Amino acid sequence: MLKQAKTPKREGFFRLFLAIGLLFVSLSLIACGETTPKVAEKTALRIPNTVALESKLLDRSAKAKRGSMAPDFSYTFADGTKQKLSDWRGKKVLLNFWATWCPPCKAEMPDIQAAAESLKREGLIVLAVNGSNEGVEEIAPFAQANTLTFPLIADLAGDLTEFYQVPGLPTSFFIDSNGIIYATKVGSVDFALIKQLLTEMK
Repeated sequence: MLKQAKTPKREGFFRLFLAIGLLFVSLSLIACGETTPKVAEKTALRIPNTVALESKLLDRSAKAKRGSMAPDFSYTFADGTKQKLSDWRGKKVLLNFWATWCPPCKAEMPDIQAAAESLKREGLIVLAVNGSNEGVEEIAPFAQANTLTFPLIADLAGDLTEFYQVPGLPTSFFIDSNGIIYATKVGSVDFALIKQLLTEMK
């Protein structure tokens, strides 16, 4: 009879131990479930063909100021295609420095995109250099979220941003068809200003 009286207690301890074990396993699975999507998200990152993974300053002799030749640089896309600022000689270039975390930069992007589309026939080329050392992990989602079709260029070393003496973000340089810096605008630009300066430039 004494042995039978101890059995329920043993069963109670066993059930408690089992419950604690199941709780531990559940918490472990939840933790794994929280990390798995992050790994999958990073693996599934799609790089738009408008995102240039790297850039390189080619000309350190020029000064980035109004009336001077714009310092030349190259940029390379994910497929290996390489272009240079000087490749667009004969076109009018809007060179914009921006960052994904910058509210004024985000605010001006729709106008810049509209200008890139509607003023293309008038010779406008838009190049957007990330002025905050951000990489493709930040730039690619930004390009997709804002449906941007012009090149977004990583400046991981910060050489372009430093050599162009960018005082703050956003900053835009308007470069004429001869490669000369016609104007600089610190702060947001809008469609009207872009069109006005495009008309004024050679």
